[in-house]
Amino acid sequence: MDLHQRDLVFLYDDIHTKNSIQEHPYIVISCQDAILHDGFVIVVMTTSSGMYNDDYSFPLTNEMFVKPLDKENCQARMHIIISVKNSQIAKRSVNKMKLVHFKQLLKQIKQTTLSVDEEE
Repeated sequence: MDLHQRDLVFLYDDIHTKNSIQEHPYIVISCQDAILHDGFVIVVMTTSSGMYNDDYSFPLTNEMFVKPLDKENCQARMHIIISVKNSQIAKRSVNKMKLVHFKQLLKQIKQTTLSVDEEE
């Protein structure tokens, strides 16, 4: 299966589950050249737990995706960005984020998570 920037994919995840490995949704943020280069992809975690309402939350709505989301109260957790092997992806491209909203997400990630600390 092909893998592209803006795809909503599921990864095998044992970090955010208590006693088992389950599939967890992430959005691919790597550009296409990076995806093809070494077999790794950079993704940002999403959640629908509703527990978070902070500076690292980016709300995700049905209008931002090609198909409606399966859950309510979805958000990207902008500080949980990981690099994984393509083989760790359980389900590829179950949905795709629209470009205009993806650009907003990347801009917000840069401002909140990847900003420069001005300390000496």
